[in-house]
Order: sequence, then C-alpha cells, then structure tokens
Amino acid sequence: MRCLSISLNNLPEEYKVVLGYLTYHAGKLYNQALYLLKNKQAKVHTYDLYNKIKDNLHSRSLQSRAAQIVLDELVRAYKNAFKGYAKFPKFRPKNKSHRTLTYDTTGFKVVGTKIRLSISKELINWLKE
Repeated sequence: MRCLSISLNNLPEEYKVVLGYLTYHAGKLYNQALYLLKNKQAKVHTYDLYNKIKDNLHSRSLQSRAAQIVLDELVRAYKNAFKGYAKFPKFRPKNKSHRTLTYDTTGFKVVGTKIRLSISKELINWLKE
C-alpha cells in the first residue's frame, strides 16, 4: 500500500487541536472494537463490527471511511493472530490513547500546497462550540 507521509512542522494551534481530536477518537474506537472482539460480542468481520459501533461517539467523530479503516486494521491483525503470524492485538494504554489515523483517497483532497481533510458533522459541531 502506498502512502503519502507529511511532516507536520510549524502547524497553527487550531490544526494541532483538530488532529489531536481525530487521533484520540481513533484510539478510543480501536479500544472499543477490541473490547467487543475479546468478549465475543461481535464477529471478526469489519462490517459486523462497524454496524455494532456505528452509533458510538468515537465512530461518529471520525469520517466514516477512516473509522472503517481503523476497524479493518484491527480485524486484519486479529485474523493474523489466529493464523499464528502475529500476536493478538492489545488495548491502547490510557496515557497514550492517540492512534495513527489513515485516510484513503475519498477522505482528502490536495489543493495547491494544502491538504483538505474530510471531517465529520460531530467534529464540525464541536469546532463551532
């Protein structure tokens, strides 16, 4: 999978707050999905897992495709652990709850020298407050 890695130096404070908000909710979504998998309340399938937690605060705070990518990475790690390729995923620690957030091509747009991220209605309402 190819990706674009951008160094985020000299960002304004409001952008850091927004990125922190997104990474925080990605980590919390990961932990809640892992809790459902470990307690066998959801199947090890991306869409079943997404349907169980789609009305959750952390899921609504992210763009829908970005939330699906977080869940897909968790499901893939879980399946690799069943096959014996890797260890089972662990919960994110409370003091390091931020997680890397991945956007696919539907979630961002390059305009000149800037990147426009697609954000959720929940985040828009939070920023207005």
